[in-house]
Amino acid sequence: MKRFRFRLETALRIRRMTEQQAQAGLAEAERGVVAAEHALTQLLEEREWHLAYYAQIQETRTPDIALIAATCRYSEILEESLEAQRQAVRAAITLRETRREALVKARQDRETLENLKGKKYQEHQLEEATQEQAWMDEVAVLRFGRA
Repeated sequence: MKRFRFRLETALRIRRMTEQQAQAGLAEAERGVVAAEHALTQLLEEREWHLAYYAQIQETRTPDIALIAATCRYSEILEESLEAQRQAVRAAITLRETRREALVKARQDRETLENLKGKKYQEHQLEEATQEQAWMDEVAVLRFGRA
């Protein structure tokens, strides 16, 4: 009985490694999305705190003009930071989707080769069973031929 050997085993190993790398890339992209969303949440909380502080300043009887001007400049900078962070979140989500698609493709490629390997193994087993049956038939004919 000869041993089963899949000629594309090296290609299958490479596809498995490619899939693992795609999984690692997706995990990294997912961490990037989480970090970007966390930074956005922090900026939103800071804006809420700032708006409350600005309202408190306006309620005072003798507002300081320099403080109000600085607060307004800070509001503008904060809004610019929020928009930049929103763009960073969108970019991170796009990267995650791209890497997810790459993982799906890598998985499909690997499964295709594994299915081919399974079919070749079944063919090998059938061929071995056929050869074994032929050998057993020959042994039976030789035994009964002598008897």
